[in-house]
Amino acid sequence: MSNGIYIKAEDVRRSPFRVSVTPLPSLYRVLRSAVGGGSHGAPRAWCDPIRTNLRAADYETLAPFMRPCPMPVPAPVLGLADAPGESFQDAVERMIATPLDLLAKEISNCGAVLGDGSWDVAARDPARWLRRYVASLLRAWKSFGPVWDQARPALDREVERVGTAAALDAQLELLDGLLHIGVVKHDRWCVRDGFYDGPMRFPDSGVVLTPLVASEFSKGFYRADDILGNVSYPVRSVLARGAQPPAAALERLLGIQRTQILRALGRPASIGTLADVLRAVPSAATHHVNALQAAGLVERHRSGRNVLVDRTARGEALLELYGDAAASR
Repeated sequence: MSNGIYIKAEDVRRSPFRVSVTPLPSLYRVLRSAVGGGSHGAPRAWCDPIRTNLRAADYETLAPFMRPCPMPVPAPVLGLADAPGESFQDAVERMIATPLDLLAKEISNCGAVLGDGSWDVAARDPARWLRRYVASLLRAWKSFGPVWDQARPALDREVERVGTAAALDAQLELLDGLLHIGVVKHDRWCVRDGFYDGPMRFPDSGVVLTPLVASEFSKGFYRADDILGNVSYPVRSVLARGAQPPAAALERLLGIQRTQILRALGRPASIGTLADVLRAVPSAATHHVNALQAAGLVERHRSGRNVLVDRTARGEALLELYGDAAASR
């Protein structure tokens, strides 16, 4: 079993971040949840109407997606698009135009990795399978389309959030917590993964981020050799809509606890003091300070017998650019 992939902090910071707002990657994941695939499903309120629209033939077509565990999927099936994204109609038309030799190769590769015959039917007649798959997507879209439309304001805010992080050179902070299996540690962005292992890097042209309207545990990668070209991740505010008001911009970027720590460092403070700020145990404060230090926002220094935490110039600039006057020195 693979331990996962990682990208060094310096490679993250020098990579442009681009956002693709496109519906098919989200529809694929919710459709997969609706037919019983995936270990963490999308909300039932999204899945039940889709099941109502599906036919028996759709379940036969979608059989490869019913595995309850992570699995490789042919890239054309996911509907990934370059930034800034595309409409549902354009995405479907592009999928229909997929070269059959490319689709056949992708299906063959996925079948070889799984080795359980999941993709045998599709491999025998890729063109017919693709037509049936598109028909399944069209029926599922009847129910999921309104969900996507309601999520557009949250997706627009996510585009702004990524743009703000890039403008502040805060790409590493953005990635920390983006995925439930990803974390920044040891000056790297590390992601647990069941298929790939070792160091990777983003393309010179920049990584494409694809926000998903799907389960909070959804994630996806598109890679070629050691190049990670696309990262798909859930926009959690879509799932939480109505449960609580949206967090302020800095909280959305860093997380609530790390923002509290950064704001509290109007003067150097010990881990114990920061734990009191968080109303948490010192180990929890240490965890968040480590993440902030890896992002270059805080630093530690010794004062007598004590080790104190202080904001760096970069941390100060981040607060000022977010208009956080209350936390200024």
